[in-house]
Amino acid sequence: MKNLITLTILIISLFLGLNSMSQTFGLRAGLHSSSMQIKYISSDSENSHINPGFQIGPTVEVPINEIFSFESGLLFSTKGVKLKKEQEYLNEFIKQNKKLNLLYVDLPLTAKLSTDVGQSKIFGVLGPYVSMGLSGTYENESETGSTPKLHELDVKFGSNEEEGDLKKFDYGLTAGAGIILKSFQIGVNYSLGLADVNVFKYINNATKATNQVMGISVEYKFGKTE
Repeated sequence: MKNLITLTILIISLFLGLNSMSQTFGLRAGLHSSSMQIKYISSDSENSHINPGFQIGPTVEVPINEIFSFESGLLFSTKGVKLKKEQEYLNEFIKQNKKLNLLYVDLPLTAKLSTDVGQSKIFGVLGPYVSMGLSGTYENESETGSTPKLHELDVKFGSNEEEGDLKKFDYGLTAGAGIILKSFQIGVNYSLGLADVNVFKYINNATKATNQVMGISVEYKFGKTE
């Protein structure tokens, strides 16, 4: 966590030194629908479903000119997936509902293009992001006949199966668009994870798992400092 904060400060300081124009700070909050793109060893796979969540955190925008700017921030984001499977075993019908609830801190580094439309502006953003896993839980609800059983465990982040359940660091690409209304910015965004975060413990028969997040957010811009 300390290293990520230090990296954020260094990157923001670099942005601040790009030109003498003022920077805008803000606070972003929104809702997420997260899932995972999973590749399995065999056809014995599980059905993936979206897992609702949230995102919140401070942002900074550094203008380059009247059209282009850079955006970054330190955003606390939920990710994860719901997995469902039904199978027959020893003449019994078994249902399994699994859920990964994960909390990451995201550092986006996006280029932003804005243009005037009447009294407002529309914008588009595109760029990479890096993330670090902070905490998580794993829920497994199995039902045999009419008897449900629920198991819940804490998720540990590590680089391999001996150290953790999921890999700690994630990275990928994020893109979005929206509208700016005075001090408010409303947007939609999609983040595509490129890092394989699976270490074969909670996702059965999987060879690869990457995060996917769709979100909608509202951001308030606090103003500019010269």
